Amino acid sequence: MTKVLLTSRNSAAVRTLQQCLAHQTEFEAHIRVLTNGHADPLQGLSLTPDVVVLRFDAEHLAEIAAWNSRDGAARPPLIVVGPAGQAEAMRLAVRSGARDFLPEPVAAADLIAALRQVRDEANKSLRATSGNLYAVVGAAGGVGTSFVAVNSARILADDSERSGAPAPMLVDLDLNFAPLSHHLDLHPERGLLQAIEAVDGLDEFALTGFGARHASGLRLLCATGEPVVLSKDVSADHFAKLLDVLTASHPHVVVDVPHVLDNLTATAFSVSTHILLVLQQSVLHVRNAARLLHILKTELGVPPERIRIVLNRYRKDALVELDDLRRSLSIDMIVPVPSHYPSALESVDTGVPLYEIQRNSPVVRSLRQLVTTLTGEDGAPRAGLLQRVLPHFLRK
Repeated sequence: MTKVLLTSRNSAAVRTLQQCLAHQTEFEAHIRVLTNGHADPLQGLSLTPDVVVLRFDAEHLAEIAAWNSRDGAARPPLIVVGPAGQAEAMRLAVRSGARDFLPEPVAAADLIAALRQVRDEANKSLRATSGNLYAVVGAAGGVGTSFVAVNSARILADDSERSGAPAPMLVDLDLNFAPLSHHLDLHPERGLLQAIEAVDGLDEFALTGFGARHASGLRLLCATGEPVVLSKDVSADHFAKLLDVLTASHPHVVVDVPHVLDNLTATAFSVSTHILLVLQQSVLHVRNAARLLHILKTELGVPPERIRIVLNRYRKDALVELDDLRRSLSIDMIVPVPSHYPSALESVDTGVPLYEIQRNSPVVRSLRQLVTTLTGEDGAPRAGLLQRVLPHFLRK
């Protein structure tokens, strides 16, 4: 979850900004009212915010001066809030490197949109220097999410070997059953929970002591030992750090996300390059998928272009057709994976990915198309500060 510091000398203004974030779950708001002559919003602060929202006016410009005196590396992204029509405030905001300027009164939707913009820019910048992360989640249990995750990762492993790149990492986020260990017939001694606990001392070399290596080079990180009844006992912040370590040392990280929404799954969704939503052709699956899409877009702020639909066990004669899905889910990017249940079941039972058994089957060809589409995409550039600020003043 993105940590946001709301700060000002005006306590009422800080409370107003806090109310803007009161009914959302993707940003963790912290407040600080500057008193006793202190002008630096970060002075003596134990919290390390991901974004700072600073409200100031013509009578309180010292905060910006204090901010500018800080070393650039010690300044989180900044969003400035102030009264409309203040040219001096605008100039100071630009010089301070602010990502956005929001004139008062600030609407909750505008503040949330600005925070999402900053967060997504940070994630994109991180992804530009690190690997891609694919979160694979099912619209319901038993739709073949683990099958899609395992075989997609296995395809990526071959691609990495041909290109000379490091092998991908496969992460099983099911802390109770860890089904991917059976899919690959791997049983690591030290797993996901131990890696999360040791994350502060982990680097790409120490990471090799956790998980297990498949013959293809693909690495698996999953839970071992006793099941975890409540995932809330696992630190989401430590898990986020672990994902940073994984993407820093692997060009591709595939996370098999269980059909449950909690802090760990929300973290995986928020930092993912792409989310693969797996479902089948039934009214229940379409209903669940629509609900999950709503949560991802509105509650977690996931851009729609990062979401892909994988229609597993596709049949042309099914009651729910592709056009029905496109209309119901308002999404065009749907990858159908043909139904071939006996072969898929044999693959799971033997612990050998279908990609190794029937490499030219229609199922594997469809997953190959999916992987090729994902690895060949790139994001569009973001607008700069002046481009985002200008419409506010035009409306005034």
